[in-house]
Amino acid sequence: MAELYRTKDGHHPIEVNRLTPENALAVSVWCGGVLVREHDALKHEITFAAINVPTAYGMRRAQEGDWIIRRLTGDFLPIKSDKFEQLFESVVDG
Repeated sequence: MAELYRTKDGHHPIEVNRLTPENALAVSVWCGGVLVREHDALKHEITFAAINVPTAYGMRRAQEGDWIIRRLTGDFLPIKSDKFEQLFESVVDG
């Protein structure tokens, strides 16, 4: 499930997951987070909205498309996609 990425300056690989509606439950279990769901009263549906991720800095919200990284210290941190792409590269591709 988790992929390996490293910082573009070549530091140690870290585990990451990109958050999607399809993997939200698995990612929330992986990072110890709490799923946040929305109820659409018109469609009578409950849909995924976000994950509240416990971090060293308190709870942080990860939205669809955000990346959640497991840092070398073992704690988790959500990062917006554009920032993630600036800082990290795939270990497989690199």
